[in-house]
Amino acid sequence: MFRFFSLLIPFLLLLAPLAPGRVAGTEIPPGRVIVVANHGDAESLALARYYMKARNIPDANLIELTLKDREEIAWDEFVDTCWNPLLETLHTKGWIKGQLMPEMDVAGRRRIACVENHVGYLVLCKGVPLRIKNDSKLTEKERPLLRNPAFNTTTAAVDSELVLLAMLKTPAIGIIPNPVFGERRFLSALRETLVLVARLDGPSFADCRRLVDNALLAEKNGIAGRAYVDIGGPYADGDRWLRDVATQLEKAGFDTTREETRALFDFGTRADAPAFYFGWYTSHASGRFGDPALRFLPGTVAFHLHSFSAATLRSPTKQWAGPLVARGATVTFGNVAEPYLNYSLRPDLFIAALLRGEQTGEAYAAATPAWSWQGVLVGDPLYRPFAVTLEQQLKLLKTPDKDMDAATARAWRDGVLLRYTNLLVAEKKTAEATNILAAAVRERPTPALRLALAQRAIHPALAWDSDDNVKNDDPALLVEISRYLRKDYKQSDAYLAYK
Repeated sequence: MFRFFSLLIPFLLLLAPLAPGRVAGTEIPPGRVIVVANHGDAESLALARYYMKARNIPDANLIELTLKDREEIAWDEFVDTCWNPLLETLHTKGWIKGQLMPEMDVAGRRRIACVENHVGYLVLCKGVPLRIKNDSKLTEKERPLLRNPAFNTTTAAVDSELVLLAMLKTPAIGIIPNPVFGERRFLSALRETLVLVARLDGPSFADCRRLVDNALLAEKNGIAGRAYVDIGGPYADGDRWLRDVATQLEKAGFDTTREETRALFDFGTRADAPAFYFGWYTSHASGRFGDPALRFLPGTVAFHLHSFSAATLRSPTKQWAGPLVARGATVTFGNVAEPYLNYSLRPDLFIAALLRGEQTGEAYAAATPAWSWQGVLVGDPLYRPFAVTLEQQLKLLKTPDKDMDAATARAWRDGVLLRYTNLLVAEKKTAEATNILAAAVRERPTPALRLALAQRAIHPALAWDSDDNVKNDDPALLVEISRYLRKDYKQSDAYLAYK
C-alpha cells in the first residue's frame, strides 16, 4: 500500500489546475432551500423531511400544499392550489419581499413587485404535479402575444412555470427567455428575478430517497467512473452538443466511450462504472442504458435528449427520466412536452458549469434557454459533483469511505486512478501513468485497470489473468478485453476471458 501511494506523491502537484474554478463559499447554502410537499401524501412529506434532515435545511423551510395526486394538472387548478398559495406563503414568510399586486393576471395568478428574493432553490417533492396541460381558452386570450405559432400553447412543466414566481408580469403562453442562459458568473443581478426549481421525484419512494443519499455520498468523495456519450441523433446541433460533452469529459480525464452511429449503445458495449451518460434519440428507455439490470454509480449524471423524456416520472420503463432514476442516476433532466431542440437544455453548457465546480441547480439554470416551458431538473440542486478535487480523491484512496459498498468502492477507486493516469498521459507522462497502473494492478487487480495497463504499456497480454475473480464484472468489458487480447494473438487468453 505504501509503495503504491508513494508513486502518486510526486505527481499530485500536477493537479492544481483541476480545482473547481468557482469562488469558495459562493454556492447557495441549505438555509436558502425551500422544500414543497403534498400535504395529503404521506410519502411526499416523508421525502421532504428526509431531504431536509440530510441537508440540514431548517424545519421552517417546509411548505405543505394541498394537491391532488396526479402528474398532470389543469391551469386553473395549478393557479389555485399551487402558484397562488405558494407565492402568498413565500411573501408572508419574507422569502420574497415586495408588493403583492391587488389584481390577478389573465391566468388568475397573483403577482408581486419583488424587491428582494431570498429563495435559493425551490425543491418539489414527489406528489407535487409535474405538468400543466394546455388551456385553449387561456391560449386564445394570450395569442396576440405570440410571433411563432409553434409556441401557441400553455402546456408547461410546473417547475419551469414556478421559476417566474418573483416576476411581476409574464404570459402563460409560450416561452420566457432565461436571463442567465450561458452565464459563467452565475451570482448576478439577473439571478434575483428567478426562483430556481428542482424536484426529487421518480418511480418509487426508494428511488427518490436514493437521489438524496447518492448526492451526499458522491459529494463527500467526488464523482468517479466512466463516461458514455451516444451521439448519433437526427439533428446536427444536438450531435455537436454531445460531442462537446464527450470532449470536455475526456479533457477532464474521464475514460469515455462514444457511440457515433444512429444506433443506441448495444449489449456488446461495455457499461462498467458509469458516472456519466448522455445520449439521444428514442422515446423510451432502451439499449444498454435502458436495461433494468444496469446500475449507475452514486453521483451519476445521466440524460437522454428527447422531446418527451420526462412526460412521466412514475414509470421505470416509459420515457427516459424515470427509468434513469430507477437505475440509480443521481441527476437527470428532461421535457414534459415538445420543447423544440433549441429550447431544450444544453448538455454541453451543463457539463461545463459542473466542471467549474458549480452546484447542479446553478448548472441547470445556466444551461436552460427558456422558462415557462417544458424542462425539469430531477435531483438535489445543492449537489456538486466536483466539490472534491482529483488531488483530494487520490488522498482519499488511502481511507475508503465505509458508506460505500464493496462494488462501489472498487469502481470509484478504478475511476479515480484511470482519470489521474489519463491526465498524466495527456501531459506526455506515459511512463509514470504505466507505473501507477502496474502498482495498482499488483495490489488489487480489476479488469478495467488491467485493460488500461495493457493499453498504456502496449502489451495486450497484461489485459488478462485467469486467476482474477471476474464473476461480478460487466460481461461486455470482458468481451472488449477478449477482442483486445486477439491483437497479440493471445487466442487462449481471449477465449478464457470471453468464456
